[in-house]
Amino acid sequence: MPDNTAAPTPTATARSTSNRRLPVIEKQSPPNRINVENGTILTVSPAFGKIPPAHDSRPGDNLIDPNSWRHVNQLVKELMSLPPQAFPSSRNRDGLVRVMLSWCVKTVGESHFYHDGKMGRMRLRPESKIRTHGLIAGLPQGYYRWLVGDERQEPDTRAEIETLFAIPEQVWRQHRYQLDYKPRYY
Repeated sequence: MPDNTAAPTPTATARSTSNRRLPVIEKQSPPNRINVENGTILTVSPAFGKIPPAHDSRPGDNLIDPNSWRHVNQLVKELMSLPPQAFPSSRNRDGLVRVMLSWCVKTVGESHFYHDGKMGRMRLRPESKIRTHGLIAGLPQGYYRWLVGDERQEPDTRAEIETLFAIPEQVWRQHRYQLDYKPRYY
């Protein structure tokens, strides 16, 4: 005769315990994530004046050493190689080259920049090789000062002005020519 006292199968257990509450696993959201239960975002913003630590957006890219991979000269050339939208066109006939800060951040990587809440825009990190060696590598002084940001400058309420750098096209082409054809020793 078969033994009817054997342990029930999992499906039989699920059917027989459907009336009872199963143990609830508590939902814990990881830090700096959205809290599922009450819909709040748990982010910690840095205090003003403190710069958050840099994270390498490109593995192997050394932020500080100018001679490491992604040499500072290469980064300056990338910053000077603007997209076609930056140059004057049939709609924009004022002869100014316009550089967007968001394009600069995407081009060299976010690890070289941090968001300055006081100025309301991204700025080059103090330890970035572009900031420490960019002028020597051929970055135009006005462009460099714009990327670094001026601490003495009052924050502008219109942040879009702060994120745009305009320079006459002839001056830009002169800097680009010097960068391409004059040897730079570093």
